[in-house]
Amino acid sequence: MSAVNNKEGGKKKVEEQQITLTRVINYLDISDGRDKFIKLIQYTFKLIVWYCSKYQHKPELGKTLAFYIKALSDARKVIRFGMFLKSIRPLLELKFDGSLDSTFNTLSVVCGGNSDLMDDLVWICKKGNFNDSLADRLDWIAEWSWMISLWGDIPLSYFEVLKDPKTPQKKFNLLKLLFDFVHCTSQGGCFPRFKSEFCIAFFGLMSAILSNNKLWKKVKS
Repeated sequence: MSAVNNKEGGKKKVEEQQITLTRVINYLDISDGRDKFIKLIQYTFKLIVWYCSKYQHKPELGKTLAFYIKALSDARKVIRFGMFLKSIRPLLELKFDGSLDSTFNTLSVVCGGNSDLMDDLVWICKKGNFNDSLADRLDWIAEWSWMISLWGDIPLSYFEVLKDPKTPQKKFNLLKLLFDFVHCTSQGGCFPRFKSEFCIAFFGLMSAILSNNKLWKKVKS
């Protein structure tokens, strides 16, 4: 009887492992899933590089990881290329009536789409060895567009939490946006005096963890 139970238990464990592997494959098969997974690795490496630089610990490791961070960043640029197209339909359906919800939604849709478009143009400029000053200006526009879109996203997410405070995922969504806000501020494009390599790495990593958690739950369901 014990042998039968062990055999059934082993079979069940293998089936569970196969299901988990299938979910991982399905997750990585989604372009957004690959982007979020790479982001998780990228900002984990960033945090390690910051530590190595701050405390002069294993500088060679820091240099090696910095190379991989650049490669991962380029990979994400390719995966995210054309993401601004997702904002076209919301833009066409956008209706501004002067209400708070409408105002925040307009900021989110218009500036979010513009941020994605500017990111693509920055990548094209840098890869094509075009005018560096043009790339810098476009990068500045991209950061401000992302910042302003967050000014719309955060209140909208907060309103969703107020409507349904018992749903944990809505609270996680709000927390993720707050992490994004600190991350964006820390990059220094909008507010140079607040630039912080630690905050870029740490809050970027926290945002990546929550993004992966949200997308993983969608794939899992």
